[in-house]
Amino acid sequence: MSHILTTDRLILSYEPDIETLDWIGGGRCGVYYLWLGSTSAGAISMTSTSSACGEIGYEMEPEYRGLGYATEALAAVVGIANQFHRFTLLSARAYAGNTASRRVLEKTGFTPVSSKLEWCDLASEPVSIIKYRRVDMASPP
Repeated sequence: MSHILTTDRLILSYEPDIETLDWIGGGRCGVYYLWLGSTSAGAISMTSTSSACGEIGYEMEPEYRGLGYATEALAAVVGIANQFHRFTLLSARAYAGNTASRRVLEKTGFTPVSSKLEWCDLASEPVSIIKYRRVDMASPP
């Protein structure tokens, strides 16, 4: 099932992630690819953690960071998570030091619920991760 979603500035194309679906045992999982015209600007993944809960993750191409695209796209995906996927709760994680990513989550209705140290392969050391949750899925971001 593929579909297209548009915002004021972006086109989001959804593709199921078959490889991850096999890995997690058949839950709902997919990726929203973010496009500015024909240029890839980033992606937002969404994976079901139960029938009513999902987890999102996102990454923007460096040249499109700090321009509001992540907030715009995540707000659209939150709406789809409620309407299309019927999630009643979404979670996300961000590095404590990634202020911009944390701000995107907070602007779209996520609240921090916990933090812990997790190993980061990229940094080759433990880093502080903040877990976020959005429970009020019916309210717009």
